[in-house]
Amino acid sequence: AGGGVAAPVMGGDGLKDDKYVASAGAASEGDLASTVGAPLASLPAAQAFTAAYARAGFAEPPSDFGAYAYDAAQVLIAAAARALRGAGGVTARVRADTVAAVQATDITGVTGRVTFDAFGDTRTKVLTVYRVSDGAWRAVRTETIS
Repeated sequence: AGGGVAAPVMGGDGLKDDKYVASAGAASEGDLASTVGAPLASLPAAQAFTAAYARAGFAEPPSDFGAYAYDAAQVLIAAAARALRGAGGVTARVRADTVAAVQATDITGVTGRVTFDAFGDTRTKVLTVYRVSDGAWRAVRTETIS
């Protein structure tokens, strides 16, 4: 091991992949990865979301990012619907109105409260640290910064 140094590997969400654990085997034990968002099962609305996802019949199970993608899609669809109301097509005004509608979003989605700052970033930042334990990624700590 790297010049006799025995230390866990730490990386971002690109590292948190089951293929990493499968490839590294026992050497991955204790390794850490951080990701954006909370584990799907820890979200208050997760049961309803996963039940609806299962009813839709998708081949793959939902990932932790699935609920965030769902909320993002809901925001964009609602914003576009408002901006397109009465419009004959997608114009510069419709684009600007869509951006303004997204910016004004304040909803409770699957992932919790969804609002945006002046730069278009979500106001609620959620991060989770995972550790490989007994051959699988397990959430160690989730923090929300509002």
